[in-house]
Amino acid sequence: MNITKLILVAIVVPSLATTLVACGNDGGSNDDTAGSDSSAGPLTVRSLDGAGDVYVDADGRAVYVAEEEKSGKVLCTGPCLDVWKPVVASGSATAGDFGTLTRTDTDEEQVTFEGAPVYTFSMEGRGEVTGNNVTDEFDGVSFTWHVVAAGGVTPSDTSSGPDTGNGYDY
Repeated sequence: MNITKLILVAIVVPSLATTLVACGNDGGSNDDTAGSDSSAGPLTVRSLDGAGDVYVDADGRAVYVAEEEKSGKVLCTGPCLDVWKPVVASGSATAGDFGTLTRTDTDEEQVTFEGAPVYTFSMEGRGEVTGNNVTDEFDGVSFTWHVVAAGGVTPSDTSSGPDTGNGYDY
């Protein structure tokens, strides 16, 4: 009987420790993440250098909307998706100004902000805001992108993002 208990402890304890580590955070500080009331489904508010409090996805990447999609019509398709990655809804994304829509090109549920589809910018990393006020064109459609700040969309000239035109290498 004692051997059975010892074997059970030897199997369960390491398994439990692995589970707890997997469920923990990535080791980074949560000091720059706002409380639970600033969460909208897969998005949270984080204070980023030079940009202030902006919404980020689960990977800490800033999220954006295009002026041209404010009506809720998805225009970023095809090659646009190589540069601007849709934020796919996981769980409930309908909090405050956030909601979802079903993309007709991929059938995915995409997060929206005030009706506009939300994206991340593939040319920036975690904790960066370089896509604010970027303009580009795909399949004859021009886009102007704005970071989604805690107070709403930020179409200001305070970003580090340039007007890039069609200069992407993808």
